[in-house]
Amino acid sequence: MLANYATQTIRTASSYLVGALASFLLARFAFTMPESTKNWAIGAIVFAVGTGYYLLVSWVERRWPGAGWLLGKPSRPMYAAPAGTSPSADPTVAQLAVAVTEAAGPTQLPSPHTSLPDNQAAALAAAVTGSL
Repeated sequence: MLANYATQTIRTASSYLVGALASFLLARFAFTMPESTKNWAIGAIVFAVGTGYYLLVSWVERRWPGAGWLLGKPSRPMYAAPAGTSPSADPTVAQLAVAVTEAAGPTQLPSPHTSLPDNQAAALAAAVTGSL
């Protein structure tokens, strides 16, 4: 259990370290910005680059498992079902959505875009597209 937490922490922190390095290099060498927005911009760059880096490496790792080293640790954390349950016994979100839809049956309310008479629907479409 503790090993999973360590793996999670290493893999997440390493991606944000890459974001921090990119932010530092951009702020130092690539562009200048007013002091009033500098902290906000650096934080946004760290978040965007770190998240993008994590997603990219995770995607590459699915094809080439050795690419996990780019996140500091090649193994992915393992998540287990809570004690006393089995994953197959828990309904998925898709199964729940199907069950709710089947239980509710078809609604008797018209859809907003289909409840307009034809001439009003055409006028609304023309107004939205600016062709009046």
